[in-house]
Amino acid sequence: MTNFEEMKKAVIKRVNLVPRAALILGSGLGYLTDQFSEPTAIEYCEIPGFPNTTVEGHSGRLVFGVFHGLPVVAMEGRFHFYEGHEIKDVSAPIYLFKELGVENLLITNAAGGINRSYTPGDIVAVTDIINFGFRNPLRGQNEERYGVRFPDMSEIVDRNWLNELRVRLDNEGIDLKEGTYCWALGPSYETPSEIKAFESFG
Repeated sequence: MTNFEEMKKAVIKRVNLVPRAALILGSGLGYLTDQFSEPTAIEYCEIPGFPNTTVEGHSGRLVFGVFHGLPVVAMEGRFHFYEGHEIKDVSAPIYLFKELGVENLLITNAAGGINRSYTPGDIVAVTDIINFGFRNPLRGQNEERYGVRFPDMSEIVDRNWLNELRVRLDNEGIDLKEGTYCWALGPSYETPSEIKAFESFG
């Protein structure tokens, strides 16, 4: 039995709900779980083998509930590679979500913007990624039940889903932008020369 199966066993002892979608909530978005009906929260420390967050303001728990009629699980507080976690630990929640039956995943975070047309507070849909962390959580033995050995990265988002999101935000008067997310190891911020390089890469 894998660690992820053990994690699942610990979770389903506490939660009856089978989530169809998962939310990874970035800084300042923890309040969304207040809108869940029938919420159940599990602290990360209560799940065997599940990492803990050390970032201030991240509570460190999974919250299960129903959001606008959809059974969901939300991750309040992430763990980052720069905190000293191994890359497999950082990706552990994704594997756990898969074990729990999650079909769709929405990841949010607060990120700095290089594109000069962006302004603070803009909502940007990530449509491509540049990996300057030079780490890949799929490295090592592959388990087919989690996905194929060589996943196609030419379209990392579901365009139909993205178009639906754009329509809904338009109806609320919110402009959705698109962008490329560049991952650097951190925790230090990027140098001016690095920022110029990233800008030229796309």
